[in-house]
Amino acid sequence: TSHGQMTLHGVTAASIQAGTSNHSIDATQIETAGDVVLTTSNGGIDLDGVQAGSLTARSSNHALHADNITTQGRLELRSTNGPIHIEKVVPGQAIELVTTNGAIEGTILDRLEQYTIESRTTHGDSNLPNEYSGGSKSLVARTTNGDIAIDFLG
Repeated sequence: TSHGQMTLHGVTAASIQAGTSNHSIDATQIETAGDVVLTTSNGGIDLDGVQAGSLTARSSNHALHADNITTQGRLELRSTNGPIHIEKVVPGQAIELVTTNGAIEGTILDRLEQYTIESRTTHGDSNLPNEYSGGSKSLVARTTNGDIAIDFLG
């Protein structure tokens, strides 16, 4: 859609792909064994209660919020000119958080030792190590002009 808000609530499907421009995407209580791909420009993305095989969300010029997310595979969140905020996410294999001109913050329901980490910020501080060789899962967190603050609650 163009110039309109997109709301996905209570959707169960084999896979989901949706996009809009000049507005936001709200996705709550989504369940799929396949892939979820959500994209918007000039609008934010709010995710809550999503269970998926993998999840990719891309936003520009706005914030990206992901709460109560569980994936079997990859969780990829990308924003340009906006922060990324995650709460209570459980990635199956990998999590990639990348933004410019925004902070990356939140919580992962797992232990740091289960991850191999690559973290980088320019013009900001990070509570993650730049590199860490840990477990079999992967965490990439990169931003320019923002802080990185990710806590592990496992």
